Amino acid sequence: MHTAIALIFRNLLSFRTQNRLPAGRRQRLAADLARLAASPPPSWSFTLPPAVGLASALVDLFRLYAAVRFFYTGEKTRLHLSGTTLPPAGVPWLEVAGGGEDGQAIAVNADGSLAAFLPGLPPGMACTWRQRQYYLTRPLTAWLVRRLWNFPRLREGQFEIMSRLAEGRNTLAILPTGAGKSLCFQVPALLLPGITLVVSPLKSLMRDQYVNLRKAGVRGVEFLDSSKSAAEKNEVLAKLRSGGLKLLYISPERLQIQAFQQELAEAMAACPVSLFVVDEAHCISEWGHDFRPSYLRLRHFITRLDQPPVCALTATASRYVRQDILNLLGLNEQELVTPVTMDRRELSLQVKVLDREDDCHQAISEALNREIPAALGHPLEAIHRRGAGIIFTPYAAPRGRHTRPRGAEAVQEMLRRQGLDCRYYHAQMPDAERIAVQDLFKDNAFPLLVATKGYGMGIDKENIDYIIHACAPASLEAYYQEAGRAGRDGQHAHSLILARPRLDKCVEAEPGLPSCHQGWMCLYTGGAKCDYGIQAGLLAVEYPTEQETARRFTRFLAQLESHAGGREVFRYICPARDSARHQKYLYYLQVLGAVQEFTVLEYRRVGENSFDLLVQVELAGPDSLDNKYWLANQVVERIEMYKAQKLNMLNTVQLYIKAKTCRRRFLMQYFGDPVAYDRCDFCDVDGISARAAPAGVPAAQEILVLLQDALTEHSLLLAMEVIRQAEHLDARDDIAVRAMRELEDRPHNPAALYLAGICAAANPDTEAYGMRNLMGAAEYCLEEEPGLGPALFAQLARENPPAAYAVARQFLARLDTDTLRELAAVLSAPDQYPDIHLALLLPQLQRINRILYTEVPGNAQQ
Repeated sequence: MHTAIALIFRNLLSFRTQNRLPAGRRQRLAADLARLAASPPPSWSFTLPPAVGLASALVDLFRLYAAVRFFYTGEKTRLHLSGTTLPPAGVPWLEVAGGGEDGQAIAVNADGSLAAFLPGLPPGMACTWRQRQYYLTRPLTAWLVRRLWNFPRLREGQFEIMSRLAEGRNTLAILPTGAGKSLCFQVPALLLPGITLVVSPLKSLMRDQYVNLRKAGVRGVEFLDSSKSAAEKNEVLAKLRSGGLKLLYISPERLQIQAFQQELAEAMAACPVSLFVVDEAHCISEWGHDFRPSYLRLRHFITRLDQPPVCALTATASRYVRQDILNLLGLNEQELVTPVTMDRRELSLQVKVLDREDDCHQAISEALNREIPAALGHPLEAIHRRGAGIIFTPYAAPRGRHTRPRGAEAVQEMLRRQGLDCRYYHAQMPDAERIAVQDLFKDNAFPLLVATKGYGMGIDKENIDYIIHACAPASLEAYYQEAGRAGRDGQHAHSLILARPRLDKCVEAEPGLPSCHQGWMCLYTGGAKCDYGIQAGLLAVEYPTEQETARRFTRFLAQLESHAGGREVFRYICPARDSARHQKYLYYLQVLGAVQEFTVLEYRRVGENSFDLLVQVELAGPDSLDNKYWLANQVVERIEMYKAQKLNMLNTVQLYIKAKTCRRRFLMQYFGDPVAYDRCDFCDVDGISARAAPAGVPAAQEILVLLQDALTEHSLLLAMEVIRQAEHLDARDDIAVRAMRELEDRPHNPAALYLAGICAAANPDTEAYGMRNLMGAAEYCLEEEPGLGPALFAQLARENPPAAYAVARQFLARLDTDTLRELAAVLSAPDQYPDIHLALLLPQLQRINRILYTEVPGNAQQ
């Protein structure tokens, strides 16, 4: 244990520290003290020379040593000093006293060295020591964060997560963007004796955290991704093998390679894995907004590591995404840590709706020169002197007439012509160029970055003062993460969406993917596509038509059968362009029981950022692929469900764009936040006041609990009760937002369909969405719970007579007499709603007709 403490202490000494002595003295004192700590004396007693400043330096070093020792032992350290005035200990885990036991004091030389036998200390940073219990208190954690990272305080949720990890408990932590997620695993990683592996989805994110730690003075941190050559990879593994690493960041794609897993396991054989971290954990779930198929195999590797504690972190995740993360990583509900609130009060929010004829470049220019300065209260030049901004564009560098203006490169070129110092960033750039731009922006070499959504996930740059979305994003979860890049210093920052909403006639005519998803222009105007059309086009690349999905998967099955050649275990080369899709298909087949196991054996580079995959597949049996029709139906149904969810995400964004109520309230209800707003005075709807300190007010908690029950249980009956109770409460917008959020995860949830429908249909701007959802709810009711039909249609008729009439006409032949009677009672004007009244009278008219037919003389003979 003493060696582990000494190694950790020596490693932490490399952080930035207060330079109380000339570098030579301080370094000698620190180095000798670290060696002495490997085999500590019976009493920490020192005699110091007078008037050379060593006493304060020694006590300062002992504060850190005693902190590490307390973490391992739970014991206070007692330090005896003689020959000097006693500096205060300043921390509760260290006590400083005068004198000491006779003959035990160690002399400190004037050059900072210790006059004592100093045992050798291994050269590495990780060790084999294992311990069941550690002692991490809130004061100790806050002090370490302040001492090592210069952060003034712990943020909400950080200590709870760190203490769980120190106790060896698995943890899925949900913390808002900018809440300091990385620190939650970095502190335990540097205190625990072994190695911490961090799986991170983006090169930019890995490198950003690596650079930040190195700048802070941390040694023993490295990363491995596709940018590393074979020689560089071997160098990292050699450091790992010698115990020279404490933190290793790895891309999920590299980690799923079987040979690399073996290399990694062998390299770590000498030192245990103290912690396994999954950063941006929402990438593991196909319900999430940033799914990565390579994340699906993480649990298999964790099992190989003898089940170290797992820390999964993400900024936003719906309850379905959370459940997916828990299931796929083998965690349970008790291991979930959620924030008190997702609210980022320092962010002011704005949506500027553009007309069809508005030029997007002019809109961006006006936003920079007008909206941003007005919101932040300073001219753009002053904002750029102290801070920075990001403009997110939907495209990287397209060449089409309608698409090029909305590409990152074109926007950057336009802004540079106007004299603004800016750069562009997107995934199509060569690695070296992209890294250079990222580093320059991080180091404040220029104030404005134009980027696609690939930039920013987890990137830590504190002085970003504004975010502009030049196109409405694909989901509110993605938007909130991207907007959260700003304001990390806690100062007022602004988020602006420049939006072109979808045309109403397009919504009414095309409830699914709009026809324009296959082209580059709006089919209704002949001009550039709206934001919905742009995002739908990007979505269609991954989720094409149902027929195309069936064709692709059937072709994949045929290819797989051909590669198998009658064998149960076989290998094949998966082309780079199909790698993500093939991994998803193999995973689906594994879930369906047709594939026993599949493994990526090798990545073969075929381009700057593209790789063919050598995949090994083990079938569940010799005939496991025979039932192709059933397998295809199951997979297509699953993919169509995901596509419906993504489309509902787009619909929710459209509702947010058109919202006429407080935007913060909308977002907080979307995330199911326990704190809601009547108004925040910090958005374009309420008016943005720099003096506003948005204060939460309790929402109508009872109805929100009932709403959650209705959505969780998929209960139409409870949904109807929610609407009944909402009659006298200002909660309709909250209900609509939460219901739409539910539809993103469960597109066929009848309670969500009904609630989202009844709320949206009342607003002319969202009526088409509402009617589509109401049709779905009515279909479910008549098919699965016909007994609810009379009450449901009657309530709908009271809420929105025209909508009830339109839905009823659609299902007129399936409505029973009781339902028609309830509808007719509410829709009591026969001339306005003739079909309902005629349908209700029809049985009587038929009976009268039969009577006339049989009883009137002459009719019976005819």
